[in-house]
Amino acid sequence: MPTPVFRNSHSAPAPKSGRRPRLHCVVEPSRQLSVVQLLITATVVAALLLMPLPWLLRLLLACLAILLSLRERAQLTKSRGLLLARDGSLFWREQGAAEEQEIHLSGEQVLWPWLVILKGRVCETGERFSLVLGRDSVSGDDWHYLHGMLRW
Repeated sequence: MPTPVFRNSHSAPAPKSGRRPRLHCVVEPSRQLSVVQLLITATVVAALLLMPLPWLLRLLLACLAILLSLRERAQLTKSRGLLLARDGSLFWREQGAAEEQEIHLSGEQVLWPWLVILKGRVCETGERFSLVLGRDSVSGDDWHYLHGMLRW
């Protein structure tokens, strides 16, 4: 899937100061994705413990799977804030942060009916940016608008 571009052939007037941005999503961590991750982790740990390997190796691999799952869980739970799009740019403001960060999407983006994964870089610092959104992370209208915007 090519990297989406937010500028399209429809010339929309630039929003005036004080007007609502074209996209204004309040993002919350997805409970559905958390449940799916928990089920996958439980399945992997059970499969590792049932493998015909020495018990110490099985235990170490199960601990590694749990640690990796906890790291991913932390990534899911920190996705709380505002996702904004205006003037052809995408912005992210974490909950509690004073300023928005402009995000430049790069690489492959995941755009499924129940999952969106945005990958890119923060324009000012060059840090990597990743945001995982489940269908229950944003309101229904925002979900449809976000899908439409990313398809362009």
